[in-house]
Amino acid sequence: MRKAITGIVLLGLLLVGALVYFWGEGAFWPCEPAGRLLGGGSCTHLITGDVGGAARLPNGNLLVALGADEGDSSNAIRLVEIPATGGPVISETVLRDNPVETHPLGIAVSPDGEQVAVQQSFREGRRRHQLSVFDRQGGFIAEDMGGLPGYMAFDARGRLLLHPDAILGELASPALAAAYDLSVSQVPQPVNWNELGPLFQQGLTLAYSPDGTTFAQALDHAYATPFVGLRVYAVGLEDRPGQLLGASLRSGCHYNFIDLAFSPDGKRIAAVFDCPDRWGQVSSTLEVWDHTEGKHVLTVPVVNGFSDPFWYDDGSIIAMRYNYVRGGTDLFRIKVPATSWR
Repeated sequence: MRKAITGIVLLGLLLVGALVYFWGEGAFWPCEPAGRLLGGGSCTHLITGDVGGAARLPNGNLLVALGADEGDSSNAIRLVEIPATGGPVISETVLRDNPVETHPLGIAVSPDGEQVAVQQSFREGRRRHQLSVFDRQGGFIAEDMGGLPGYMAFDARGRLLLHPDAILGELASPALAAAYDLSVSQVPQPVNWNELGPLFQQGLTLAYSPDGTTFAQALDHAYATPFVGLRVYAVGLEDRPGQLLGASLRSGCHYNFIDLAFSPDGKRIAAVFDCPDRWGQVSSTLEVWDHTEGKHVLTVPVVNGFSDPFWYDDGSIIAMRYNYVRGGTDLFRIKVPATSWR
């Protein structure tokens, strides 16, 4: 009897120890496997692979650019249509005319869903980047439009808008942007300021609201402090303090490369903060603020860190993260608003 009780106690201690260990590893966070089982659909896993970007289609599904699977000798990029709610692949198109040995870095889809701009990097050779536009059957519409733009989007008229990487002072000038009506030619057209909204809804360290009236900028982060935040202000009033939105993560991190994204209604801002994981602490998160009310809405901690967030609609965000255990990149849909999971 005593041995049985001792065995039960030891088993209980092992179970508690395992739970504590996995808790410290973040296994119960919303987008991790155990967290998804317990989270009631707050975070949905959509696909895993060599994901190089995703965009919403007019029918509500998602179009994902996937690089070649391991062992695939064709090295072909594929456009994969999947349900935004999760589920099996609906369709798959190989970019048949595309150069081999390339990896997708980002995509943009035209309003009618028939044109797809794909940013690519070359796996080998002296050339580094290429931008091309394809139809949904995988054929070229515009081949090799140059290197790697900092910002890329289609506007409501179906023109492809491009803008180079730029510092803050340059970004506010539409003179650096170009629009391409590919149904006519590949000759760039000038862009007016009020047409730039789709281009800067998401970006690295800075973003504009869809109507172009509000600007968000990630604050410089001090390594020794746990505080991170954004500065939000009206375009044209950059010389004023603006509004500060903040959160507390952990000290000892360099939160310098921060992806931002405005919601379609322009009220909320998502930001991802990435830092190497540390047991028992929150290092990498997705944060959401409502700048119209000046309040923090949501924190989603994650293992390995999110990247490239964009709003699927006003109530959910699409984001990806690299999976070091399984290999490849996970794509998730995260519900917003919701209670904080911290």
